[in-house]
Amino acid sequence: MSSSHFITSPKGEIHYRQWGSGPRLVIAFHGFANQGALFEPIALAMSKEVTFIALDLPFHGRTQWKAAEYTQSDVKHWISSLLALQEAATFEWMGFSLGARIILATCSDMGNTLAGIHLIAPDGIATYRTFYPKLVPIILRRQLYRIIAAYPGVCLRLATRLHDWRMIDHFSLIYIEKQLRTSIQIDRLFKTWLSLPQFRVNRRSVRKFIIESQLPIHLCLGKHDKFVDSTYIPVS
Repeated sequence: MSSSHFITSPKGEIHYRQWGSGPRLVIAFHGFANQGALFEPIALAMSKEVTFIALDLPFHGRTQWKAAEYTQSDVKHWISSLLALQEAATFEWMGFSLGARIILATCSDMGNTLAGIHLIAPDGIATYRTFYPKLVPIILRRQLYRIIAAYPGVCLRLATRLHDWRMIDHFSLIYIEKQLRTSIQIDRLFKTWLSLPQFRVNRRSVRKFIIESQLPIHLCLGKHDKFVDSTYIPVS
């Protein structure tokens, strides 16, 4: 069983779940449209060895985030707060998809507190269609958010028409339809999108950091993952 807690910050309340009480501290970040509870099977399997903590990222789960985006400084505040609460000097960082992207973008700032990295289908290295958001300036992203939030039905019909004209593929149409069904989903999608520029992943910098720090890193990839192409991820 897990226990439920919150981290208080000026921008809101970050919810997290905790399993086990082992000597190793693992802090986990989930992927887009998931929650910290996603890690429960892993946490239960490791509960005798580790204290496992999984956060609900802003705009997900029970976390109440007041700002329209979050930054690397916010992430570092969450980590330092958890280390203080656990009276721990080091931790291992686990991330799935978006959560792994946040880790890759922020890990070099963690100094000696980071004892290991576990990445599951990491976003930001070789993710399918990751170039799309980079083509849209932040100002335009904010305008799109306002328009789609006000007229979701019109935007869904437009997406269907673009698909009919073969301007977007079937996969993209299904993704759009799934993420624009409710105001909560629209809010989550665009506020996460607004936050992504804060977590740019430079593969050379990450590779250099891992080599120089000699941190143990575990990488888990899906052979048929539709988002992360494992053939483009450097593993040596």
